[in-house]
Amino acid sequence: VVTDDEIRSIKTPDDFFNIHQNANYIVINDLDLTISDKYVDTYAGTIDFQGHSVYQSGNIYNRMFQTLLSSAIVKNLDLHAYFNVTASWKTPLAHYNYGIVSNLIYTVEDEVDDYISYNSMIHINYGTIENFVVYLKDDFYAQDYTSLLSLYNYGFIKNGYLYSGDKKFYAKSFTGAIVGYSGSSSHMDNVFSLIDVVQENDSGTTGNISGTIFSGIFNNVYTYSENTNIN
Repeated sequence: VVTDDEIRSIKTPDDFFNIHQNANYIVINDLDLTISDKYVDTYAGTIDFQGHSVYQSGNIYNRMFQTLLSSAIVKNLDLHAYFNVTASWKTPLAHYNYGIVSNLIYTVEDEVDDYISYNSMIHINYGTIENFVVYLKDDFYAQDYTSLLSLYNYGFIKNGYLYSGDKKFYAKSFTGAIVGYSGSSSHMDNVFSLIDVVQENDSGTTGNISGTIFSGIFNNVYTYSENTNIN
């Protein structure tokens, strides 16, 4: 059992996948996780990526973490996601987030030219995602239940910017550029999106901000799109 306050270092993918649940770490190299289908099951410590890049792709259910517990802090991460392999059901960062993800650059690197489902950087957010930039480098086609940041948001999303140049986010149902679904406990503050969302059907569950809004609080959240869309 780790009980001290020592900060350990992560140099390789194997180091990362073998981290202790409660230990604190700094990352001292870029990490290529694209050839692995492993993930860290549960994490409760602090991990500082110090601006290093992590490259994530691979098989179905591939992610860095399964669950970030309420005491977990993941910060200063430059995350690059590749969706060109077994695209559906991919959550590059975490499936459940109860902790804090802070100071993040998230880049979707490749064109997604087939309609995919159940994709988002974090599948369900109960914690906080803050101080982030999301860059969509190529056209992205979403079938349903897909977003760029968090598919389901029941927590806090704040201080972020999303952009895509001239590339577009083609969406069908339960799909939004920032989140797919906003729950009653959700908060979104100070977020601006330039993702151009193209609604591919008239389901009423596609949005520039959120695919569906059950309720929640939105402050200083703005979006721009050349296409007519909800929210």
